[in-house]
Amino acid sequence: AEVAAYEFTTLDVIPGTLEYRGARIQFLDLPGLIRGASVGRGRGREVISVIRNADMVLIIVDVFQPQQYDVLLKELYDAGVRINTNPPNVVIHKDIKDGIRVNSTVDIDLDKKTIQFVLSEYKIHNANVIIRQNITVDEFIDVITGNRRYIPALTVLNKIDLADPQVLAECRARFPDAVAISADEDMNLEELKEQIYARLGFIRVYLKPQGQPPDMDEPMVIKNNSSVFDVCYAIHRDFVRKFRYAQVWGRSAKHAGQHVGLSHILCDEDVVSVFVQK
Repeated sequence: AEVAAYEFTTLDVIPGTLEYRGARIQFLDLPGLIRGASVGRGRGREVISVIRNADMVLIIVDVFQPQQYDVLLKELYDAGVRINTNPPNVVIHKDIKDGIRVNSTVDIDLDKKTIQFVLSEYKIHNANVIIRQNITVDEFIDVITGNRRYIPALTVLNKIDLADPQVLAECRARFPDAVAISADEDMNLEELKEQIYARLGFIRVYLKPQGQPPDMDEPMVIKNNSSVFDVCYAIHRDFVRKFRYAQVWGRSAKHAGQHVGLSHILCDEDVVSVFVQK
């Protein structure tokens, strides 16, 4: 993307690709969000629609303008994007009779009248509500609407090469989990790559063809908590249909070459050999 000493040099969505530890990660450099973006200002809706489909968001903050962070998060929140949070553990089963029934497995601050009132605002008058965590009214509304997007994010402090120690200290105090970089001077970019890879939750699996050594040069990169099923499906769906068993070497195996089924959960750097019907 174009770089200059002024804001909003990125006017369009600019794609790019990072190859890191065997993974090909696509990036989309987006125009900055301004106040009112959630209601369409500055092509805000177009930009936010791209964000809603992302697996992760990098929030780039200028060390000299940390207030940008608050603007970004507010616009994303108003557009239904929830950053670094999980969906509330609440289930609403709509019924055709019997009114509103509330069951909670933990102590909650919301009382039944508030829950009934909020549901009635959304034309829900008969439902069984199961609440498994303490939630706010806003979180309950998020569950009712059902159109919120929950996305992990990583905050990146840019231009650290230009900041004095006091500015850096203030930013680090406010954003303790942020990665501090200088894009212009290529400072800390390797740390940023590692953080991106870790936040995306990738693991590497090495495939071992029958009767041959494993291919340790070209790992299959999959999501954490993936199973043998996911590996087979990634190779070809016929591997799932014709699956007999798999052998696994590595941290997920009880012993070297353990025979496992499709549901076996794999760990990083496991070696997998898949056997199918002929």
